[in-house]
Amino acid sequence: SASQDLTLSGLDDGPKVETGDAPTAIQLDETSMFTANDSALTAVSGTTQTSFTVTEGADTAAAEYTVEVGTAPSLTALIDGDEYEVTLSGQGTNTLTGTANNQTIFTVAVSDAGLVTFTMTGNGTLQHPTGGDSHNEEQAITGLSVKCTVTDADGDVASASQDLTLSGLDDGPKVGTGDAPAAS
Repeated sequence: SASQDLTLSGLDDGPKVETGDAPTAIQLDETSMFTANDSALTAVSGTTQTSFTVTEGADTAAAEYTVEVGTAPSLTALIDGDEYEVTLSGQGTNTLTGTANNQTIFTVAVSDAGLVTFTMTGNGTLQHPTGGDSHNEEQAITGLSVKCTVTDADGDVASASQDLTLSGLDDGPKVGTGDAPAAS
């Protein structure tokens, strides 16, 4: 008799993540935050859907969505007429919060299905580039993205990101005229 050694191996695969169409921009109008009968501002929000295609491979896999900050935007909030720097917290989690003077100014949250919700809370407004009589100025919140990370059962990881386009549209004061004074 004789024998020969065999060399057998299994080649592991891993999950894959590919991006689809970019999510649509979310632009919130601060005019919607104001109600004429109430001096308090109300929250406004909008949503957009990210687009990732996940291929699990031979092992089962789970996807996690997080909000990421690249170059943090420099933002200022107005609270009761005073300016405060906005700080961001929650980087790498499913909810990013913009806070100024211990008040939540906005949140950016992503669901387990990749749906992004941008909410301006009504606790303050974003400072816009110019003042005076200029209305509807846009203040972009730059440097944010959603990251989809897929991990399979034996620990292989793949990820991809999509940039977010978020902004707040300024409102302005309004003055209306009533009836003309009666002629005397």
